[in-house]
Amino acid sequence: MNRLFTAVALLSAMVLVSCERPVKFNAPGYVSEYCFASVKAQTVEVAPEGAADGRIYIRLPFAADRSVKIIDYCNYGEASEYYELCCRFGDLEYDQRVSWTTNSYFHPGNGVSVVGDILSSISIESDTAWDEEHPAGAPLDDLFSVRFATVYPYIYGGYKGDVITCVDKPVGEVTAEDMTLVRNFRACRPSLRESELCGDMTPGFMELYTDAMPQSAVRKLAVTITTSEGRRVVYDVTLNL
Repeated sequence: MNRLFTAVALLSAMVLVSCERPVKFNAPGYVSEYCFASVKAQTVEVAPEGAADGRIYIRLPFAADRSVKIIDYCNYGEASEYYELCCRFGDLEYDQRVSWTTNSYFHPGNGVSVVGDILSSISIESDTAWDEEHPAGAPLDDLFSVRFATVYPYIYGGYKGDVITCVDKPVGEVTAEDMTLVRNFRACRPSLRESELCGDMTPGFMELYTDAMPQSAVRKLAVTITTSEGRRVVYDVTLNL
């Protein structure tokens, strides 16, 4: 009898948990989560297919897992870090309906994950000479371009126009404003509309590319992205071309 009572009690508890009513509220921002890039050096390998049509492509991920700091609206409140970030970036009037429980949350539509850091600059160096004008350790910024997607113009423009803007510039010309609210790929995959707007570029990555093939056997590159607060995000890139 006691065993039967215990089993019934456990089953009732499981039903209560599974039928947990989600908390519903209106979150102010279009962005669902902010991921802050890890300062721990990340390793990137460029395989032979990364050099197509005489061009080298280097794809840089940001917050790829939960080991980095992530702030989302599950913990929303006017004193929360999420709300402070919405204020910082002027993302306060999207007014989207959100449902979440203690175990998961639901974002209407696709959800938008961004890099919470404002990225101020990018630098690229090689461990060996790239060509006669670029000896070992010399900046390669004039040889590479960068492309990525950002949602900042959409938010700054009052949630009007295209939901995403694709930036494609020489590394030396990209600005901190360009690199504000860079679209991240960690949890929220690009929507169909984002993919349409960005063509062959996958929103959620920062991609470096160059048409200047190295004249020597370059194998290692160091890519450093500096944030507006002076933190350095380093990528150790191996070229297996």
